[in-house]
Amino acid sequence: MALRLIEMVIKAKDLEKAQTLLAGFELIEYKILSLNNNELLVRIISDSDQNEAVLDALETHFVKREGARALILPITSTLPHVAVSEAAHSPTRKRMSREELYEEIKNQSLCSWVYIAMVVLSTVVASFGLRENGIVMIIGAMVIAPMLGPSIGLAFSCTLGDLNLMRNALFSLAVSITITILLSTGLGILVHVDPYTHEIALRTKLTWAEFAVALSSGFAGALAFTTGTSAILIGVMVAVSLLPPLVTCGLLLGSGDSIRALDALSLYWMNLICISIASVLVFLFQGIHPRRWRERKFATKTTYLAIIIWGVMLIASAILIFYLGHEGIQTIKKNLVH
Repeated sequence: MALRLIEMVIKAKDLEKAQTLLAGFELIEYKILSLNNNELLVRIISDSDQNEAVLDALETHFVKREGARALILPITSTLPHVAVSEAAHSPTRKRMSREELYEEIKNQSLCSWVYIAMVVLSTVVASFGLRENGIVMIIGAMVIAPMLGPSIGLAFSCTLGDLNLMRNALFSLAVSITITILLSTGLGILVHVDPYTHEIALRTKLTWAEFAVALSSGFAGALAFTTGTSAILIGVMVAVSLLPPLVTCGLLLGSGDSIRALDALSLYWMNLICISIASVLVFLFQGIHPRRWRERKFATKTTYLAIIIWGVMLIASAILIFYLGHEGIQTIKKNLVH
């Protein structure tokens, strides 16, 4: 059971309203303490499952006022320990609140200098790992690479209909793709790249296995974000394999092998689509949506539009794999290149 501490300062005249409001929730504990200047400090300890409903109620009645702000803090432990209720064992959907998710995903979707540095470093590590057939270096690069955050952020922005978050996520993705392609292409020009190296050859094949792994990893990544189980994100980063196909594309472009480069780019594109559509479906299943009805209506449109677009792309990729097979895809790409 994940506990949260919610704190908020309200006016003394709102004491009765706050007590009535909080009495309607199954909270572990709440206290209202007197402060100076006719103000009260509301301190709430609740299970994370209750947070979103509590925060929505606080926003409706108090947060809209000038200077008001609610704080959400994680609680690692309490003394005495909180008894685990029967509800904690129920098969209901457990997740973090919408506000907590927004802050977490927003921070991981920003294109900061740290993000750019991590993209550059992971690209260099992956490039030499692929060239030298070093699986350890490739895994290290996948762990370093920050590309999962903007991918999840794009899906989350569609679910909430948040255009600002969508722009940030798309910009971060565009920057990471551009840097990775340019840097790996430059390295492909400078050093010899053998397209038949095992690790490079693996990233030039679009198969059902890659399709299934990408889709499963997308579900796992979104679940990890929504439930706050960040410990499994490292495994998701390795499984989803966003960086290596993109680096492989650049290395092969630099060495002049444009057909295999398109293969690697196709694998990256399929992985990105799978992550996006799986994440949107998880967010929908977890009941994540804007609080206000007007915003919810717009978010519903963006969500289903995104599902349709990504779904069409996903079906097209599946048809290419199933009906044409590897040789058929190669023929199409040769015609496109020549």
